[in-house]
Amino acid sequence: MTNDLAARPLTWGAFQPFRFILAFEILIFHSNWRLAPQGYLAVEIFFVLAGFLAASRYDRPAKKPPSSAIASTIWKIYPYYFAGVVLTLVVFPWPALPDLLLAVTMLQSTGLNKFIVNGPMWFLSCYLLVSITALLLSIYIPRQWFLAGGAVAAFAGYAMILNYSGSINFTWEVRFGFLSMGMMRAIAGFGLGAVVYAVYSAYPQLHRMPLVVATALECACISIMFYYMVFAPVDASNYLAAFLVVSGFFILLLSNQAGAVSKGLSLINGQWKFLADFSVYLFVFHGPYLRIVDTLIPGEPQSALGHMLFWTIVAGASVATGLAVNATLHISSSHAKA
Repeated sequence: MTNDLAARPLTWGAFQPFRFILAFEILIFHSNWRLAPQGYLAVEIFFVLAGFLAASRYDRPAKKPPSSAIASTIWKIYPYYFAGVVLTLVVFPWPALPDLLLAVTMLQSTGLNKFIVNGPMWFLSCYLLVSITALLLSIYIPRQWFLAGGAVAAFAGYAMILNYSGSINFTWEVRFGFLSMGMMRAIAGFGLGAVVYAVYSAYPQLHRMPLVVATALECACISIMFYYMVFAPVDASNYLAAFLVVSGFFILLLSNQAGAVSKGLSLINGQWKFLADFSVYLFVFHGPYLRIVDTLIPGEPQSALGHMLFWTIVAGASVATGLAVNATLHISSSHAKA
């Protein structure tokens, strides 16, 4: 690690508010895909962020042994995931028993299932499996191998996805041998994140970029990503490579925290640290609540205000459910210690 890199804190506060924005964008996509025809691309950014953080473990002191780190990763996700499965079963028809067992064990969207319980949660199944694999690899293989493997995974993964299906908007419906499309997206996204971290660590001088230049680049990346997700034609696979490059570069800019956008997001994270948890709650619970609210208030909103009210209700219910699960976990933990 160079002295310049060592001088920078290996924490990235801008990532958490950005994740919340991405989770809200996915809510919008699932509520009405016409408002963001390529909104599913936000999921790719989630995977890239996760791959960036996985690669950064080589430069951060290990706080926990591997077994504890894996258990902690599972514990951060599974209680909310399980609650999301239960809530989905309340408002949707029950799937066949094999699919239900795969859902409960977080193995849905691995290519074994025929149905997804709470569609948006396919992401968490793939994220957890690939995240644990990346954690183990970061322990047992050298840094340069991990980063090189990330480059291979990103290039080969996205090339196979587009060559095979012509689109990336699939999860369990398309398979590559024993791997589902969702798993391939996760592997390729983690790989791209490792590549972005390799650039971050190789060019530490980027954090000294002039504020005006960094801010202009951040705004340009935001504009391009917004265009691709909202205005690009549905399943326009020829846009994917450009979107991945731009989103990867934007993550690089956020990590260096040289521009006004990244500095502002870091400041928001300092004041509102709960956004890290809220993004998980929003991701897990918005699917069933979209169904509930749509049943109670039939018909598509006809105005911008109506859409905002609809999204606010769903987001509020999702966050409230996540907080209730969190409170239950704290109470259970307190009783166990007592």
